Amino acid sequence: MRIVNLNQPEIESWCEPTTIIVFSTQAFDLERIREIRNRFPGVQILGLSSSHGVLRPDGFKRGMYAFVFDKADDLTIDVKAISFDGCDDIRHKVSQALEDWRDSDTAELSIHATRGSEERVLEGIHDVFGGRETVFGATPGADKFLQTPYCFLNETVLTNGSLILRLHCHRLLVSASCFGYLSTSRTGIVTVASDRIIEKIDDRPAADVYNEWTDNMFAAYISRGGFLPTSSVLYPLGRAYGDDLENSFWLAHPLSIDASHKTIQTYAEIPVGSQVYLMRGTPDSIRNGVGKAVQRALANVGNRQVVAASIMFCAGCASVLSNDMDSVCAEAREALGDIPFIGCASFGEQGQLSSSKTLCHGNMMTEIVLIME
Repeated sequence: MRIVNLNQPEIESWCEPTTIIVFSTQAFDLERIREIRNRFPGVQILGLSSSHGVLRPDGFKRGMYAFVFDKADDLTIDVKAISFDGCDDIRHKVSQALEDWRDSDTAELSIHATRGSEERVLEGIHDVFGGRETVFGATPGADKFLQTPYCFLNETVLTNGSLILRLHCHRLLVSASCFGYLSTSRTGIVTVASDRIIEKIDDRPAADVYNEWTDNMFAAYISRGGFLPTSSVLYPLGRAYGDDLENSFWLAHPLSIDASHKTIQTYAEIPVGSQVYLMRGTPDSIRNGVGKAVQRALANVGNRQVVAASIMFCAGCASVLSNDMDSVCAEAREALGDIPFIGCASFGEQGQLSSSKTLCHGNMMTEIVLIME
C-alpha cells in the first residue's frame, strides 16, 4: 500500500494495484483514470471530492491524492455505485441494490452519499443488515473551484447518488467522535420537525430558541432570514447517544433560517422527540480536537502496528479554521507519528459512536480509519 499524488505520472513504478481510493479537490479527471486503468486493467478506482484541500502530513493541499492497494495488502472491496437521478425512494433503491449482500453474517461498509441523501442511505443499509453492519463514511465536498460535489467508480461519476463499499479486511479500525465541541446547559426537546427542518423546540419557534441559546448572537440573521454565517459552525446542535456527555454526540450544523416561520434548516436531520443541546466550540478546540480523535482511535489498537490512516474531517470546521488547516494536519501527524495519511474535508460524516450502534449522519465530526499490519 502507498499514498500517491495522482497528478504525478509515476504509475510505471507501481506494483499491480487492485484498488485505488481517491480524494480530490479538482474536477473528475477521466483521462487520468483511463490511463491508469489501461495500464492496470483489473484495478478499481473510486473516490470523492474534497472541499478546498486534502489532509496530508505536509499540510492541507489541493490536488488528487490516493491510497493505492495491491494484492499483498489483503484488502478486497465490493462496490455499488447507485444513482438517485429520478428516484423518489432512496431508501428502497439502496436496499434493493444491496439485496445480494443480505446473507453476510456481518458487514463493514464505507459510504459516500451526496448531500441530502445520507439518512435514507443509512436506512436502506439497515433494512438489509438489521444491525449486523458497521458503517463509516463521508459526504463529498466542494468549494468555489469545484461547484458540484461528486463521487465516482471508474468512469461512472455520481453527483446525485452514493458509493457503498463492502470491505473484506481485518486490518482496519474505525473511530468516530466530535472532539472539539462540548455540550452546554442549554437543551430542549424537538417537538415539531420535518426532514432537515426544525420547526419547534419545547413547543416554541426553533429560531427564537436558538437565538436565546446563543445570547442573540445571530439576531440579525434570524430576523431577516437566510443563510447563517460561518461562525454558526461554533454553535451546532447536538444529539446525545449514551451517558457520556463529552464523547457521545452527533452534531448538526444550522444552515439557514426561515424568518417568516422561525424555523431552522440544518445539514442533518434531528427527528421529533430528540433532546438537543447547544454545543460550543472554538477554533482552538476544533484544531486540537483532531489530535484527540486520533489518540482515541489509537487507544484501541493494542499491540498492532499502524501503517497508514485516513481522516474524514468536516468542511464546516475547515471553513472556520480557513488558512490554518495546515495546523490540523500537524496535529494529526503528531498524534499518528511517522506514518502516511490522507483525508477529505467532507460535507457530512456517517458512522457509529462506540457508545451506540445507531447509524448516524452528522456534521462537525471527525472519523479516523487506521490501517494496521
